Amino acid sequence: MCNNINNNDSSNNNYDLTSNIIIKKDMERFKKQLDFLIEIDKLKQVFRNTILMDASRLENDAEHMWHMAVGAMLFSEYSNNKDIHMLKVLKWY
Repeated sequence: MCNNINNNDSSNNNYDLTSNIIIKKDMERFKKQLDFLIEIDKLKQVFRNTILMDASRLENDAEHMWHMAVGAMLFSEYSNNKDIHMLKVLKWY
């Protein structure tokens, strides 16, 4: 009976270890995603030489990327390739 208890404790420890590894990987991924959002927020401070359509000021990089992404989605229906994969179009890599 004592052997069964030890075996069960060992399997529980393996399960806990596996669970902790999965949680750690999930947290690392979440931190990388959060760091990415913080980094791209800095693009609001990078101004381009493009003047807004109302000529009130220069456009920043964040506005430009947003505008290009919306344009890609909006005009995808006019593509010669009807099987266009929008996620690939919008990704940077």
